[in-house]
Amino acid sequence: MFSRQSLPSPNLSKPALLLQDAKVRIVSGATSGILSGWFSAPAAQESVSVLNGINLSVPTGAWYMLVGPSGCGKSTLLSVLNNLTPLSSGQALKFGVPVDCWCRKWECCPGTRTGTVFQTPALFEQLTALENVCMGFECREKCTLQEKQQKALSVMEELAIAQFANRYPSELSGGQQQRVSIARALAGDPDLLLMDEPLSALDEANVQTVNEILLARQQSGTTILMASHRLDGCLEACTARVDMKDGRVTAISACNHLPSATENLDAVAFNLPNTRNERVWN
Repeated sequence: MFSRQSLPSPNLSKPALLLQDAKVRIVSGATSGILSGWFSAPAAQESVSVLNGINLSVPTGAWYMLVGPSGCGKSTLLSVLNNLTPLSSGQALKFGVPVDCWCRKWECCPGTRTGTVFQTPALFEQLTALENVCMGFECREKCTLQEKQQKALSVMEELAIAQFANRYPSELSGGQQQRVSIARALAGDPDLLLMDEPLSALDEANVQTVNEILLARQQSGTTILMASHRLDGCLEACTARVDMKDGRVTAISACNHLPSATENLDAVAFNLPNTRNERVWN
């Protein structure tokens, strides 16, 4: 366990993401007591395992797909890596640093910038689509407002939503909102993308467009961890498929060798080109 005083700085020679025996347990049960005579007895509560000892290493520059049925733990895993859900035990590291000790300043350093797409668009209702996308530049203090808007519009054009720049989220369809969310994640040129079901509200043409954009980003060195039920086009583009069931990783396979029903792989080693210079941030 690291103290903040001894905390290492992000190091790009380490895996972009590393989970070691990561477990999440939640307490479920009624919040009110059970009425018995003149008193209310405490309701029974049950501890439920959501992640059951996840071991996963995502190399810098790879695109990993999380695959599995609803409730298997994909969203919880991404929530842990976004430091929104605490681990019960084990550890989760981002560029060698525990995610619960991640410093905001590192989000502004080339090599460690992170973009996130949530399962629901999570847009600011009081902001226009363009203003929401510009939030992806939140830590880019050296960018002028005009530069941010030009870059944001460029990304929105790639996703065919530039014509909705001045509309508010309530004026957009579900698919349009999702593309605004994706544009916001991409606008700041992230080095790491954490994406939870980004394709769920999109039609086939837009799924293909997003896959092409993500492949171009990955080929330029961006690391991607993405959960999706929609695999059309993704498995041809991604580096590896991570199968999950009941809070466990059941198989990891290179996408040019997908597992058969009888295969159960514990790990797959990948030799990836070093697409980014190795840096250590102080």
